[in-house]
Amino acid sequence: MTILFTLEVIIKIISKGLVLNGPKSYLRKPRNILDFLVVTVSLGSQFISNADYSFVKVLRIITRLARPLKLLFRDEKLKISI
Repeated sequence: MTILFTLEVIIKIISKGLVLNGPKSYLRKPRNILDFLVVTVSLGSQFISNADYSFVKVLRIITRLARPLKLLFRDEKLKISI
């Protein structure tokens, strides 16, 4: 899942630009900021897996909690039901 989300973020950044390409840039929308944070924390927890285990566990818990929020931002029907 981390690889798929990472590819999605990379493709969106390439197509829209990161921040400085105007109002339609990738990091101008709150849902994209959440996507970026989820991917960043997921990748960080993968690369730091040999370090302090309690810190890595916290990072993994954060990403597991944030992924359902990411899906909620995408589906308008789920937003309405909440």
